[in-house]
Amino acid sequence: MQIKTEGITKQYSTAFKQSVVSQIEEGKLTMCSTRKLYSIGGGTTIRNWIKKFGKLHLLKKVVRKEMKDELSKLKQFYPFTL
Repeated sequence: MQIKTEGITKQYSTAFKQSVVSQIEEGKLTMCSTRKLYSIGGGTTIRNWIKKFGKLHLLKKVVRKEMKDELSKLKQFYPFTL
């Protein structure tokens, strides 16, 4: 991945990216502290590395929980959409 910062293009090796992701996953560093320590620009750079090389458990996920009868109640009010 190449990142341009004020006319400077930073290119990170795959081994470096994997190392950063493993340090974050092991709890040694946070994403924010990793960015500062290694001068990694961009807010989504490390997130993209985690998506590609990590276990994805560090990224925020949306979990929807519903009650057993909730779907049937929704069908009563909106039979044409479900």
